[in-house]
Order: sequence, then C-alpha cells, then structure tokens
Amino acid sequence: MTVKKTVKGIAKEAVKRILRKKRNTLVDIVNQSAFRTKNETKFQILKKAKQVLEFLKNIQKIKNQEKFFHIFF
Repeated sequence: MTVKKTVKGIAKEAVKRILRKKRNTLVDIVNQSAFRTKNETKFQILKKAKQVLEFLKNIQKIKNQEKFFHIFF
C-alpha cells in the first residue's frame, strides 16, 4: 500500500501508526524515515495529525457518553 506524499496522506498514516502502537508519540512517528520532509511540512503534518487525533478522541467521548446514557435511561 502506497501512501500519498501529501500532508494529509502522511498525517493519516501517522495516525494509523499511533493507533496501532500506543507507545509511539506523534513527533517520533513523523520524524521516522518514512516521513522525512522539510521542517515546514513536518510542522504541517504534525498539525494535521493532531487534528485527526482530537477528532478521534471526540468520537470516543461521544461513544462513551452513549454507553452512559444506555445504562441510565
């Protein structure tokens, strides 16, 4: 599977790796050889990946709240 060498594509791949391996941090993953780019784009990738992770965390919170509501209502 090849990843598009765009900021969005690399950010998606970084997030997938984070979800697979909890111990790797976002910065470690972006700094790995597969993601070697200019510093400017590294920053953009980090920013995009952080946005995706926040989105996933929000979805998880919503799911947890739904479970909570099912228990009490």
